[in-house]
Amino acid sequence: EGSHEQYNYFVKVLQKRKGWARYGLVGLFTSFLKRLPEQDIERGLLELLKIAKEDPQWMVRLQAYRSIKTIQDKYRQSDQDKDRATVIQTMLDEIKLLEKNPRLMDVYKNE
Repeated sequence: EGSHEQYNYFVKVLQKRKGWARYGLVGLFTSFLKRLPEQDIERGLLELLKIAKEDPQWMVRLQAYRSIKTIQDKYRQSDQDKDRATVIQTMLDEIKLLEKNPRLMDVYKNE
């Protein structure tokens, strides 16, 4: 179980890290997010969306994209959360549309 204070700290660290350090943190952040209340998960998704669209390293963007998909899968498993899964799909589609890296475009095309 995570707390709101831990969430704020995690986001600050995530925003400061670059490159491979951020890559690893994105995965840890996702595991942490899944244990939080809905409001923090939604805020966390926006952080991941920003990383998936803007990080200069394609591997970090891919990690953020896959992290968003992981949270979407959590919602797909619950009949009550199907609408959230649909909203998250819109986020994923936006990431795909904005991506310019040919390698990532290929990956996204196949997912």
